Amino acid sequence: MKNDFRTIYGEDVVKTGEFHWAEELADDRGDGAAAEAAEDAEGSETAEETAGEDVQYVMYLGTNDKDTNEPVFTQEESMDTVRNILIDHFGGYTIQEANGGWVNENGEESREYTLVIYLSDTTLDEVHAAADDLLKTFNQSSVLIQTNPTQTEFYAG
Repeated sequence: MKNDFRTIYGEDVVKTGEFHWAEELADDRGDGAAAEAAEDAEGSETAEETAGEDVQYVMYLGTNDKDTNEPVFTQEESMDTVRNILIDHFGGYTIQEANGGWVNENGEESREYTLVIYLSDTTLDEVHAAADDLLKTFNQSSVLIQTNPTQTEFYAG
């Protein structure tokens, strides 16, 4: 086993696992395929070489105040405020409007205007720094952040 991986989803949920190299998997099978797997692996990038590349971060930002459950800003003000924060942190953004809903502690349905933010070519630390600003500005208890492996290309013809 060359590497272990650990992914943290918030403070409460942790997913752990192990990364197996192709040679080790072939050795585990015991069918003599280890040499073949090693040949196949030659010339290809290792996990260390590709780790951290082509990751898309998606943030879901609710816009209702966590204490009052009322909108912090109008929808237009929310969009402008998020745009400014994202420009300051990343120099660009992609945002979609959405509607979020959940059952609150009183058993009633709560709804809120939600902004879905797509970010590429950045790091999780930079995403967390922007999320800290969003949490404070919108008085949120949390911002949902998804980390998705992807393949990115800026195609220009």
